Amino acid sequence: MKNIICRLLILTLLLINASTIVAESAIDMLSGFDTQRIDAAYPPRDEETTGELAKLLYRLRKADLETLTDKAKASAAAELGDAMIVDGRVQAIRTLAVPERLVEFLEFSQFQELKIQLDQPAGEEPLIVSIVSSKLPEDVKADDRVRGTGVAIELAASDPRRVDVVAVGHLQWFPTAPPSVGWRLLSEHGVDVSALAEVSTRNRKPLMPADAAAFYPMLSAASKIGASQTEPPINAKPLDLLREPEKYSGQWLTMRVNTVRVTRVSVTDPLRQDQIGSDHYYQIDSMGDLGDVVVQIERPDGEVGEPIRFENDYPVSLVVAELPEFLAARIQEQEGGDAVVSMISVPIRLNGFFFRLWSYSSDFMDRRGGGDQFGPLMIVAQITELPSDQAAAGVEMIGYIAAAAVILGIIAIAIWTRWTERSDDQERKKRRDREAESLQLPSDL
Repeated sequence: MKNIICRLLILTLLLINASTIVAESAIDMLSGFDTQRIDAAYPPRDEETTGELAKLLYRLRKADLETLTDKAKASAAAELGDAMIVDGRVQAIRTLAVPERLVEFLEFSQFQELKIQLDQPAGEEPLIVSIVSSKLPEDVKADDRVRGTGVAIELAASDPRRVDVVAVGHLQWFPTAPPSVGWRLLSEHGVDVSALAEVSTRNRKPLMPADAAAFYPMLSAASKIGASQTEPPINAKPLDLLREPEKYSGQWLTMRVNTVRVTRVSVTDPLRQDQIGSDHYYQIDSMGDLGDVVVQIERPDGEVGEPIRFENDYPVSLVVAELPEFLAARIQEQEGGDAVVSMISVPIRLNGFFFRLWSYSSDFMDRRGGGDQFGPLMIVAQITELPSDQAAAGVEMIGYIAAAAVILGIIAIAIWTRWTERSDDQERKKRRDREAESLQLPSDL
């Protein structure tokens, strides 16, 4: 009797375990698509099937990635439309053009099909799978690693339980030979370089929810890199980043600045807390040396007056996961507690990664009618204090002058953090509606 009970328990456990390794269908997230329509879309043989495949990718790009990933967890077998996670190295790439009549509505003009070799345990025969995806960076090459979550759109003829082709809305990219030291360091620490490449397209704009895909992983990676990295960074000045922001995107840089204010920024979203390993990070407003160069910013259209001039120094924004001991001690000594905002003037040298030029409101620009301030945003890995005699003359006063004249009372990153979290919450609440919404396309589509 005991043997029978044991066998029944074992059988029950096996059945429970088997149920956890089967992927869930994601068809309910692809409004307008069913298994027959998915099956007809691949392979792309003509304009009609290519258009259907492009519309499927559009649906995937609009789908909630968190929900899709939940459906794809621990999937070992699949049917058409099931959620899948793919991770492997690129073997070949081909590009397909979206039919001209669809480009305006789908908002992309081409997509790619990649042959990738999946990561397999040692000794097992390599497994090749195709991925269909849009928004692939131009620099992706053979042997680069890619990863993504999508849906199965073609099964193997020899084994109807094995997936041959997966459609992915957003494909993460981890290059084998990154174009810079900074990209290599970030990629080695799990940062999706394709998200980093997109960041530079938003230079001189406010921080947006789309920036979070790179911001938080970079902040997490920087804290790890700062604890171990010894590779020398490139020496940079604010003027370099103002002149050529695209060139320096994601670069591993060093810079001398003078701190103005330190703000503790709370992070309440559990997903972001997991990414950075904390419920907060720090924003440091600082000023960087311009040398003998004068920076002039033209007034917004319709505004009358001379350009806004910056001489000697220019605002540089820093974010860091944790403050160095010397700066935390200064705040403790000055404020006498765990202050949220502290006015601290210290000459420092930072090692970190350039995120992008970002714009934000500032008292200095408001008083002059110059629109929003814009400047470099650095994600910092290491901070060291400089002796006072290495700072420029009068550096101890620059911070307080800058605080009153340039960035008084503006905590734009904190506002963006809360905005992003609210946006994430709203997206999660509305994802069921979004998954069912109909794309407004011409009737002939």
